Amino acid sequence: MSQREFECGSHECGNNTSKGLQQFGNLYAVYLDQHGPNIVFNSAIDPNEVIKFIEENFDLSQKTGVFVSIQSRLEAPNTLDIAKKIL
Repeated sequence: MSQREFECGSHECGNNTSKGLQQFGNLYAVYLDQHGPNIVFNSAIDPNEVIKFIEENFDLSQKTGVFVSIQSRLEAPNTLDIAKKIL
């Protein structure tokens, strides 16, 4: 399902997400292009069911969206340090 047309966090984004949800056992999920998985479940669900679903359906080591990972940002050079070297 495409998420490109909707600003993340907007009402339209939430509406698009909820329309795409499909039932898988006791939980619902949708995978949005350039965004990744969204999983919805009741607080009474067996956590092992959620964990198993995630492990069987998603590769969490791979980037799912258009933004860089937090690790990449942490490894990026500090702009203040770069400016000090130039000056």
